[in-house]
Amino acid sequence: FLRWMVRRNSLVDLGLWETFKKQNLLIPCDRHVLCSAKECGLITKIEESLQVAIRLTEYSKKIFDEDPARMDFALYGYGIDK
Repeated sequence: FLRWMVRRNSLVDLGLWETFKKQNLLIPCDRHVLCSAKECGLITKIEESLQVAIRLTEYSKKIFDEDPARMDFALYGYGIDK
């Protein structure tokens, strides 16, 4: 929910909350994201926890420093396509 309210310029994101920065968003960790992250070697086991969300977000900041939550779409899409 937070991602949808903060991010802009997307068909699914509303971008209504301007005071919260995109850089502070965590990657949401659903089943598809976690399976893809494990397969790509970003995590060692599938575990829905804050620690895993932080770990994936920190990795994503190396690629998408302004908006680390963008990695969510890549990981989710990779998992769905398999």
